[in-house]
Amino acid sequence: MSLTPLQMDQVRTKVSYSEVDLPYNGYMDILAKVTRLSGNILKGKLQKYCEQQNIDFNGGYIQELETIADQKFLELQSSLDVKKVAQENWDQSNSETVRNMEDKIQDVMPQLEEFRDNLQNRTTRVRELYDSVSKANNELEILLEGRTSLTAPKLQWEKELGTNLTEKLIAQNYLKKTGSSDEEKYRVYDNFTKGPNELRHTNKAIKIDIQRLSEELGAYKTKWLKDADIFSQMTSILREEMGRRDLDIQQAEDEDEEMEDDEEPEEEPDDNEIEDVNQLEEEQDGGITEPVEEGSEEQGEEPIEGGVGAKDSHKEEDSEGTPDR
Repeated sequence: MSLTPLQMDQVRTKVSYSEVDLPYNGYMDILAKVTRLSGNILKGKLQKYCEQQNIDFNGGYIQELETIADQKFLELQSSLDVKKVAQENWDQSNSETVRNMEDKIQDVMPQLEEFRDNLQNRTTRVRELYDSVSKANNELEILLEGRTSLTAPKLQWEKELGTNLTEKLIAQNYLKKTGSSDEEKYRVYDNFTKGPNELRHTNKAIKIDIQRLSEELGAYKTKWLKDADIFSQMTSILREEMGRRDLDIQQAEDEDEEMEDDEEPEEEPDDNEIEDVNQLEEEQDGGITEPVEEGSEEQGEEPIEGGVGAKDSHKEEDSEGTPDR
């Protein structure tokens, strides 16, 4: 089975990056053997080490180790020299490639600049087109969010909605006639962002809410009627109690009035008797003042004292003769 060129490149890349350095590994192995042998000799465990490794430690074994070590060292040195030469060749090749590109780039620089300008112009046009599309999308979103008008002939409305529904919408003034009389067109202005499925779902949800509210209203109405009956009974009882209390109060007032009527009133003096007493007092006062004035004119100051004493005596007599009030 032959490999494709791509597979061959993949194999070469994998081998290049995962190549095993055999000379280096061989040299490190011989160094490890010599190191372990020297360590066991210094520790005094040479015999045990020879038994474990199944070797015969003598001059020939040491000579063999030296030969193998020299051989591995030469292999490693050769490998390093080869890699060094390969790296130098790689660097030289890269340098020559860079120089060639620098020489050739001067010839293609005007063409590259032209390509750059064209690319910038195309990028600018694409950006302007993107801005225009974004603006159009924003306007469409605004139209979708708000209300939109839709105009079509009556035949098309009847084709899409049916004759009965179209006539019903026209009668409800939902479809309004517009345009000239020759071309019969009808226009509707509404929000068309929601689809039929969404509208059906909304309608169903509203019906469920209305049914739930109706049930709750019926339950509250029954409860209110029951409470109203209780309140009406309480009101009737309170009215009866208040009427009974008013009747008791009226009866008590009637009994008090009857008791007052049964008691006799006290005797009071007549008005004629009071007038006679007042006239008698006035006559007595007039009789006392007349002798005093006559005595004062004939005898001077002395009769005044006698008159005063007489007046006092008359007052005492009047007081004794006046009946108690």
